[in-house]
Amino acid sequence: MESPRVPASPRRPHTPTPTPTLTPAPRSLAEECTPLKQRYDSCFNLWFEGYLQQPLDTSGMTRAQIKAAEYERYCGAAWREYQGCLRKAIAANTNLTTLLDQAREEHPLHTMDGLEGTAWDPNNKGTAD
Repeated sequence: MESPRVPASPRRPHTPTPTPTLTPAPRSLAEECTPLKQRYDSCFNLWFEGYLQQPLDTSGMTRAQIKAAEYERYCGAAWREYQGCLRKAIAANTNLTTLLDQAREEHPLHTMDGLEGTAWDPNNKGTAD
């Protein structure tokens, strides 16, 4: 007597796991500044992940003050090094300097509210305090 046939379980076709494609990190405006840019970008990305989380201890400071202090502690030096390198490269490129001056004339920043003394303050020439 023949044994009853058990239907085979359906097989899924093998689909390979997609390999993530790594997009190369954007290069800096000036080739000599690219390693500094990559260092800063990595630092900023790690800091930003933490920025999205609540601080554990506020120590009488606002969240913004705590996050700004964390940014300065972890990424401030990398930012200043990268900006210093860019400033030198921009100063050496007269065409770019002219374009930046024109852009500033056409679209001036009218207020520096909240930027004084920060890494984004144009009066901060990239020197450590």
